[in-house]
Amino acid sequence: MQLKIWSAETGQCPVTLRGHTAAVMDICIVDRGRNIVSVSKDGLAKLWDCGQSSCLGDLVDTSVTINCCCLTSLGQEYNLGEPEEPSSEREIGTSGKVLLYGCEDGTVGGVALRSRNTVFNFSLKSAVNCIAVLVYDKFVVGCQNGQIFLFSLRQHSEPLMTWFESNSPLLSVFSYKGEGFFCGRADGSCVYHPFSDSDNVKHVRVQLTGPDYDPVYDIACDGKFVFTACRDSVIRKYELDKVIDALQIDI
Repeated sequence: MQLKIWSAETGQCPVTLRGHTAAVMDICIVDRGRNIVSVSKDGLAKLWDCGQSSCLGDLVDTSVTINCCCLTSLGQEYNLGEPEEPSSEREIGTSGKVLLYGCEDGTVGGVALRSRNTVFNFSLKSAVNCIAVLVYDKFVVGCQNGQIFLFSLRQHSEPLMTWFESNSPLLSVFSYKGEGFFCGRADGSCVYHPFSDSDNVKHVRVQLTGPDYDPVYDIACDGKFVFTACRDSVIRKYELDKVIDALQIDI
């Protein structure tokens, strides 16, 4: 129900953000980090001012658990509207940004950070566990029933692509350079899916080994290495060049 910001240099916790009434499920950092967004089991998505440890407003207010969120920046071709009231001067870098979120009841939604306007809202047949932006106007959704969907902000009524290769729930999705994405599942599998219209590429997979049926909860990358966090208490490090080389060999 609280968010704490820790200093990596000193180990101190100078900021605690209070306001949610249930567990916080996910967060997003806005721009350079003066604002962040959090989503919670209380059905709220909140925009925070880290400097003053205060809530700047509720972006989403729903009756179901919000499991995941991510941010994307859109160009001027998207009209996100203007706020009904003047924005706080404490909002930094929210213009042109959209919060994408997924809910326990299968709802997938988008809301403009600055104007608070709803960009889209639709429902899937399974709980949405994870969501990530592939490129600025395309995003990937991972579901409890094992399905993965690729949607476009321009046309979200039907998915651009669908993957249903396992019944194991998706727990994490990580976009890599807009070229593809890694997904971690409850059965311990972590697979890289390239994104391409080419028939020679779209069916190719690279699987990262290591976890033995323990869920992969999160995936990160520093540009060279891929890191996975697993329930077996191990953080694994993979060399990304080897992943890409394996992909090129298979193609």
